[in-house]
Amino acid sequence: MLSDTLRLGAFVAISQDRYYILYISYFCVLNLKSVNVSSKKPIAFFLFLFSFSFVFSQPQDDTPRPAIGKIKGVIQDYKSKLPVEFSTIALYRKKDSTLITGTVADSKGAFEISALEFRRYYMKINFIGYKLLTIDTLMIRPNRIEINMGTILLHTSSEQLDEVEVSTAKSSMTLGIDRKIFNVEKSIVSDGGSAADVLKNIPSVSVDIDGNVSLRGSQNVTVLVDGRPSSITGTNKAQILQQLPASSIESIELITNPSAKYDPDGMSGIINIVLKKNKLVGLNGGVSVSVGTFDKYSGSANISYRNSKLNVFSNYGFRDNTRTGSGWSNRQNILADTSYYLNSESDSRQRNISHNAKAGIDFYLDSKNTLGFSVLGNTGTEKSTATSFYTEANNTNETQASYYRDEKSGESPASIDYNMNFRRTFPKPKQELTFDATYSNSSNTSITDYSEREYTGKYAVKNNFPFQQNTTTKSVNGVTNLQLDYTQPLKKQMKIEAGAKTIMRNINSKFVSRTYNYTLDEFLFDTKINNNFQYKENIYAAYATFQGMIKKLGYQVGVRAEQANTSSYLVTTGEQFQNNYFNFFPSVHLSDKFNKVNELQLSYSRRINRPNTRSLNPFKDMSDPYNVRMGNPYLKPEYINSYELSYMKYWEKAVLTSSIYYRKTEGVISRIKTIGDSTVSYTTMVNLTSSSSYGFELIAKNDWTKWWNTTASVNLFETVIDGSNVDADLQNNNFSYELKLISNMKLLKNMDVQFTANYSGPSVTPQGHVREIFTMDFGVKKEIFRNASLSLNISDLTNTRKMYMESSGINFEQTMMRSRESRVATLTFAYRFGKASDKQKPRQKKPDANEMDSGGDMGM
Repeated sequence: MLSDTLRLGAFVAISQDRYYILYISYFCVLNLKSVNVSSKKPIAFFLFLFSFSFVFSQPQDDTPRPAIGKIKGVIQDYKSKLPVEFSTIALYRKKDSTLITGTVADSKGAFEISALEFRRYYMKINFIGYKLLTIDTLMIRPNRIEINMGTILLHTSSEQLDEVEVSTAKSSMTLGIDRKIFNVEKSIVSDGGSAADVLKNIPSVSVDIDGNVSLRGSQNVTVLVDGRPSSITGTNKAQILQQLPASSIESIELITNPSAKYDPDGMSGIINIVLKKNKLVGLNGGVSVSVGTFDKYSGSANISYRNSKLNVFSNYGFRDNTRTGSGWSNRQNILADTSYYLNSESDSRQRNISHNAKAGIDFYLDSKNTLGFSVLGNTGTEKSTATSFYTEANNTNETQASYYRDEKSGESPASIDYNMNFRRTFPKPKQELTFDATYSNSSNTSITDYSEREYTGKYAVKNNFPFQQNTTTKSVNGVTNLQLDYTQPLKKQMKIEAGAKTIMRNINSKFVSRTYNYTLDEFLFDTKINNNFQYKENIYAAYATFQGMIKKLGYQVGVRAEQANTSSYLVTTGEQFQNNYFNFFPSVHLSDKFNKVNELQLSYSRRINRPNTRSLNPFKDMSDPYNVRMGNPYLKPEYINSYELSYMKYWEKAVLTSSIYYRKTEGVISRIKTIGDSTVSYTTMVNLTSSSSYGFELIAKNDWTKWWNTTASVNLFETVIDGSNVDADLQNNNFSYELKLISNMKLLKNMDVQFTANYSGPSVTPQGHVREIFTMDFGVKKEIFRNASLSLNISDLTNTRKMYMESSGINFEQTMMRSRESRVATLTFAYRFGKASDKQKPRQKKPDANEMDSGGDMGM
C-alpha cells in the first residue's frame, strides 16, 4: 500500500494537467483494497475532495521569455511613515490574472521580486488593518528590466482613498520555503478554548485526550512560543497548552525540516506558537467573554498603542474549566504456571483555573535600532478528584478480591518569561544583527491524598485499617537562553547567516510521600519511595548557513555545531550521572520554481531528541500501586535523519502542496512494560535499536466562491519499530493515516460558519497500537453591531473522542479505554476598538478573499 502511496506522491509532483489529478484519485481508490474496510470511506472521501478541488486548474502560458526582470519597493504606513513589516505582496499576470509569485516585506518594509519574464503584471499589497492596495499595471520589457517603486504608502481601513479597496482578512494559510503558517485569529471553533484546541485543528497536527501534541504522527516535536524555548518546553507541556488561551494566539507555524539556524530538538520538527503583538498604529484593543456547558468560563482583554517612537502592548486571558473523565482497563498477567486478571474502572472530575498575561514595549531608537522588552506570565490552580474500582480474578476469571481507591489532588502551577531583544539594521537591504535574551522560570506544587475502602475477598481484613497516603511533589524549572544572529547579504541573491546560542537549564523535582500508621496514629514518611532529583543541562551552539540562486534553483546549506553537558543528581541516594556529547547537525534545502506557479523543494536535516527529566528519574512513581512507573538515568538521546521532497502548485484561487518524507531514528526512546508478579506492572524507559517512518502528505486550500473556502489535508504514513536489542520479538510496524477538513463559509450578512472534521487512523507503539479516532467541530459567528460579534461553537459533535489502546508483552495482554469530556458548547462575545477596527464600505469590487501567499525567499 505504501509503495503505491509513494508512487502517487511522485506522480503529483510532476503532474501539470487536471485530468491527471482525476486519474490519481481513481488510482488511490483502487489501492484501498489493502486498507481496513472501516477506513475506506473517509480516505475515499478526502481523495475525491482533492481531485474535485483541482479539476478546474487554470491554463498556462508556456511561451519562453527571458526571466531577468525585477520589481522592488518599500511599504510604509501613510500617517506614521513607519515600515509595514510582514505585509504581503502578490504579483499577477495581467493577461489572465494568474498568480505568478509573491513575497513578504522585511522588517524595514522592503521587498524585492526577481527573475520576472517580459510581460504585463499587476500587484496586490495587503496587511491586516490596512486597505488592500492594487497597483494596476507594471510592465517588464527589454528597455526597463527593473522597476523601483520607491515608497508605497498603505492606508488603514478607517481612511478614505479612492484607489484602495478594503480587505482586512488574512489568508488562512501562507507557505514559505521552510514552513507553513496558519493564521488562527479568526478560528471560530477555538473561541473560548485553549492552545490545545487551536492545535488540533491545524493540518498535520493532532492532540490526544491528555493534551499530548503530535506532528505527522510523532509526539517528539519541539513546541516554541514566539520562536523561543519557554516554560512550555518544561516537564508538563500538555498542562501549559491547556492553560494558554486561544484568544492570545495569532498564528501557528509548522517547520517540518528546520535549517541549521534552529535548535535541532524534535524528531518531527517545530511547532511555533506566535502570540498576538500589536502591529497597528494608534490605540487599539478588544475584550471577549465566553461561557461553556457544564461550568466552563473564559475571558480575555488586550490593549495597545503604537506611534513612530514606541509600541506598547498587553493582553490578559482567564480560564475556569471543569471537565470529567472516565476509563477502564482489562489486563491478563500470564505467569509460568497460571494467569491472573486485573480489571479496573475509573471516573474523574477536574477543575482548572488559570490566568495568562503578556506585556511588552518596543522602542524605535532611530531608523536602524529597535530595543524591546516583554514579559509573559501564567499562574493558576488545579483541583481534581478520581475514584477507581479494582477487581482481581483467577485464571478462570472468577473474582477473588476488589476495592475502591479514591484520589484528591491540588496543583498550583506558575510560570514567567522575561525577554529582551535588540535589532539593528544597516543601509544594505536585509543586513541585520539581532540579540535575544530570555529567562524562563516555572514551578508547581502538587498535593495528592489517596485512600482505599470497601475491601472484599482476600483484602477484607484491611477494612479495619484502610490504606491512607498523601504525597507532595515540588518542581522548579529554570531556563536561560542567549542568542546572537547576523545576516550578511552578498551579490547575486546570495546571503550568509551565522549565530551562536547558549541554553542553560536547571530542573529540580522533590517527591515526599507519607502513609498513615494506625498504631502511632500519625502519618509517617515513606523513606523507600521519597526522592529528590536534580538535573542540569548546558548547551553551547554555533551555526552558519549560506544561500543563493543558480538561475531558478535556490539553495541553502548549513551546519550547526553543538556541545551538550548534562548531569543528573539523585540527592536521596547520592548517585550522580553524567552524559556529555558533541554533535554536528547539517541541513540542506533546495528550491526550484518552474513555470512561476509550480515549485519543487528538497530538504535534509539531522536532528536530536533528548530524554526529559521524568524519563531520567529512576525513582518509582507508585501513585497507582498496580502500575508502577520509573525513569532510566542511563538513557541516551535519539538521533534522527530527516528527508523531505515537496511540490507546490498555485492557481488563482487554490493551492496544493504535497510532500514525501522519510525519517530514520537511531536509539529510539520508548516505554516498555513488564509484569513483576501476579498483579503489578512496571513501566520504564529504554533506548530501542531504531525506527523508520515514511509517508505522503497533501494539503489543499481552495476558494470555491467568494463565500466558501476549504482546507483539506491527508497524511499517509508507515512506522516500523525495531526493539530487538531489548527483546528479539519486540518489533512492530503499522500503516496509518490522518485526514482533516476545515470549511469556512460566509452566510447571510456578516455571518461566518466553520466546520472541521478530523480522522486519525490507528497508531503503533513498541508493544501494541492505539485505535482510530474521529471527531467533528462546528462554529458560527455573527457581527451583531459595529466592532462586536457573537459566536457559538460545539466541539466533538459525535462525542467519539475516546482513546482505545491494546498492548502485549512476554507475560501480559492488556486493553484499555480513556476519555475526557469533549462535547462542549461555548458562547463567546467579543468587542474590539481602535482606528484599525473601523470599517468603510468599499468603493470598488472586492478582490477574491483569502488569497494564497507564497512566502519570501530562501531566508529561514
